[in-house]
Amino acid sequence: MDEIKQEDYEKVKEKAINLFKKNKIIDSPSFWEIKISPEWFNHIEWKSKNHKRPMKESYIRYICFLHTIYILNNSQLYQEFREEMQEFQLKRWWKIIKDKKIVTLYWFVAIVNNNKNRVKIVVRKVDWWTHFEFVSVIPVWKSNWYSWDLFFDEDLSFLENN
Repeated sequence: MDEIKQEDYEKVKEKAINLFKKNKIIDSPSFWEIKISPEWFNHIEWKSKNHKRPMKESYIRYICFLHTIYILNNSQLYQEFREEMQEFQLKRWWKIIKDKKIVTLYWFVAIVNNNKNRVKIVVRKVDWWTHFEFVSVIPVWKSNWYSWDLFFDEDLSFLENN
């Protein structure tokens, strides 16, 4: 899986986009409803504002996203939790101001592809929001002393069912 063909990448990306269009709200036993916003595309394709992810990494994140709805529909409890202060731009009267709000992050961890791969799904809730929002999907990272490598099994048989 060192090289990804452009047509394979486009196929998986299209499946992820179609899945998103059909399921903008996911029913979850943990949080009732989790909204998926279009911002997740930016996170899958871009590391930061000016730095695009390698195609292999984006491809694997799209594959992981295809598991998201099943995982969130069937996860009773989240596995990790963190609260932190984040800065947001808010519109107050006629001004745009920066304000810090408490953000709660929840991680759901699941093992997919016949116990071959681990996927983390990040969901957040900002203190003034009434809803939970899908933020990111993270594949397992394999590391050694010198580098971080992305590892994900090539088995794509589950795509035929979606």
